[in-house]
Amino acid sequence: MTAVAVEFKNVCKHFPEAEVNAVSHVSLKINQGEFITILGTSGSGKTTLMKMVNRLHDITSGDIFFFGENINSLPVVEYRRKIGYVVQQGGLFPHMTVAENIAVVPHILKWDKEKIDARVDELLEMVGLKKELYKDRYPRQLSGGQQQRIGIARAMASDPAVMLMDEPFGAIDAITRENLQDELLRIQKALHKTILFVTHDISEAFKLGDRVIVMHEGKVQQFDTPDRIMLHPANDFVAKFVSADDVMKKLQVLKVHTIMDGLSIKTSNQLAVAHVDDTLETLLKLFMTSSTQTVLVKDDKDKIVGEVSWHRLSAIAS
Repeated sequence: MTAVAVEFKNVCKHFPEAEVNAVSHVSLKINQGEFITILGTSGSGKTTLMKMVNRLHDITSGDIFFFGENINSLPVVEYRRKIGYVVQQGGLFPHMTVAENIAVVPHILKWDKEKIDARVDELLEMVGLKKELYKDRYPRQLSGGQQQRIGIARAMASDPAVMLMDEPFGAIDAITRENLQDELLRIQKALHKTILFVTHDISEAFKLGDRVIVMHEGKVQQFDTPDRIMLHPANDFVAKFVSADDVMKKLQVLKVHTIMDGLSIKTSNQLAVAHVDDTLETLLKLFMTSSTQTVLVKDDKDKIVGEVSWHRLSAIAS
């Protein structure tokens, strides 16, 4: 049975002199290993919700549990060391080298030098940067995308149980941003980290999230998988916000596995093949270039696990 990593029970946050709650009566459970994106417009409460998890904002009422323990009963410094935290542009210390930035928490935890050096090398490889080129550089010598990779590595240095990411790719150009999203998905697939990722970008939220929290005016409007939010919005706000009637948005957001059927035909080398995590936009291109009425679907092990017909794709798009 999968453990519940983070649970909100009727959580509210009210800031002094504010007329309304920043977060109102939120109750939800986040399972261990889930990638959760928190989506909403500016002022919707998404960042406040996340910051209450590591107690950067105190709860006004209600409770948050971390693997079954009430976070208010845990020593705050020790508790925060169990959580990785990534902000825009990495939040790196400018006077420290890359290696020193990554090693901040391990040093606090009094790891020995050999263990720290090995961990730094491991994490640089994990985020796709060569240790011999980057260990001794300073943040000012890095591009925005490289700084963000180091920020992710630093957040993962002590192998935290949960990672919080506050619009980490918001200040990065579109191409680098897409590359970093792909890199983060690769790391998540390998390590199965529990991640809470705040964003205002709908495509980013739907691309990354196993499930998505949609917030508005401090309240959770819907908490569900990207395909269910897109195809079955909970209310008018969600429908309008995610442009549920926009055909191109559907094609860019929905994944092949959400519309895949079981195999009804014999597999053939003549048929086009899509991956379960390809978007429907990619699937559409396959149909247009292969002149087939059916596309086979494979999983990460290259095993054929299903099919999608042109009729099925057309029905979803319309």
